[in-house]
Amino acid sequence: MFDAIARRPVLALAALAVGGVLLVGMQIENVAEETRRQTALEAASSYSAAISAIRDYYASVVVPRARAAGVEVTHAYREHAGAIPLPATLTIELGQRVSADEAHGSFRLYSAYPFPWRSDGGPHDAFERDALAAFAAEPGRGPFVRMEEMVGQSYIRYAAPVRMKKSCVGCHNGRADSPRTDWKVGDIRGVQSIRVPAPSITPFSSPELYLGFLVLVAGVGAAILLFWAMLRRLRRALATEHRLLELAELRNAELSEAKLAAESANRTKSEFMANMSHELKTPLNAIIGFAEVIAGAGGFALPKGKIVEYAEDIRASGAHLLTLITDILDIARIDAGRLDLDERRLDLADALHSCLAVTREPAKAGGLTLQASLPADLPPLLFDARCLRKIVVNLLSNAVKFTPEGGRVSLVAEVRDDGLAIVVSDSGVGMDPADVPRVMAPFQQVDGSLARRYDGSGLGLALSKALIELHGGRIEIETAPGAGTTVTVHVPAHRVIRDRVAAA
Repeated sequence: MFDAIARRPVLALAALAVGGVLLVGMQIENVAEETRRQTALEAASSYSAAISAIRDYYASVVVPRARAAGVEVTHAYREHAGAIPLPATLTIELGQRVSADEAHGSFRLYSAYPFPWRSDGGPHDAFERDALAAFAAEPGRGPFVRMEEMVGQSYIRYAAPVRMKKSCVGCHNGRADSPRTDWKVGDIRGVQSIRVPAPSITPFSSPELYLGFLVLVAGVGAAILLFWAMLRRLRRALATEHRLLELAELRNAELSEAKLAAESANRTKSEFMANMSHELKTPLNAIIGFAEVIAGAGGFALPKGKIVEYAEDIRASGAHLLTLITDILDIARIDAGRLDLDERRLDLADALHSCLAVTREPAKAGGLTLQASLPADLPPLLFDARCLRKIVVNLLSNAVKFTPEGGRVSLVAEVRDDGLAIVVSDSGVGMDPADVPRVMAPFQQVDGSLARRYDGSGLGLALSKALIELHGGRIEIETAPGAGTTVTVHVPAHRVIRDRVAAA
């Protein structure tokens, strides 16, 4: 054998080179496969951590504050006006939204114990059953992970336990429909299961490439051709490594952006909870205070006129509170894509005059001039009447709120080539144009502190923007500090009924 190798050194070199290249190719494939697994695992871990952080924040901050404010917390919150979901219900619905496009992954919350209000709360497949068994056998273990193939696609399956926290134990043990009444802190209540597709990083995976390579090195000049093929493979390996580095950098950038977004969202939630607590407490305190006076607290009787006056104050405070809660629910429905429009033929002139009537008294009380330019021949619209009223009243109320005494607020409507424009302008304080994107976002104000000069929930402009966009329109804001503000609502042409007779 050694003589044969000595007589044919070129073939021996070619054989050794082919074997070396094959070994290198196999090693690169192993590296690529591990990189795919780690990339998918990091994505699944990030999903799990993000959902856990949202649930923990919601359970430890939002739910206690809501309950302290008298808000009901229940899984059937859609059937109870003013209620909000339980942490588990919120997590399940988040999972349904994450799983809406399964090509990007899916999320499920399940348990070995039945959910009284959810029939599909148990494990669905072997992986979920194995994860439950692993956590039962070793409660303190970390995540349960497995790679799986489904319809030609590789997925990472990631399961993490959901443990009982101090804030959850009392609630679960005290519920009549709880599967257990002896829960302790740290017990595993359920498992959150995440499935994430592994990225396609599979160099050297085609048998045709290997066969073609072997055919090339089998001819005359095998050593030279083999050397060229090795260089070519090396370049591919370097390119693959470069792509892997780019993917890693991209993943790091995405994680950094996600971290910044999460921090920003947390700050926004904190500001919103602080401001909203103030906005909700003010009418609630008024309602409670006047009700106690009417009920005779203090041991003296009230004249009938005072009772009527206080009852009107209670009604006004209750109406203000209802408006705040309705705006919050509308924003939530729009964000969830569940706000249904009641689109009907709407007399625009009548609708705008009714909005002016609502704003006239606050404008008069503030010493403002309220002007309107509404042509008699304004065409009707195909629009949701409640949405139009909320848009215009929000804009007029903002204009009145931010305009000093002696100022002017105007409402103009006009037909244009591209549809119809409703313009609300004022001579008020205005703002920096750079702050416009901030005030158009939900729960945001230019001055977000509790000591701010102007009250409000920060929902008006954001809600108006969302409502007009649901109708295919848009809002534009022109403003400058001390120069007032002009807000233009653009209604698209397809919602303007040009022929009154035909429309009737």
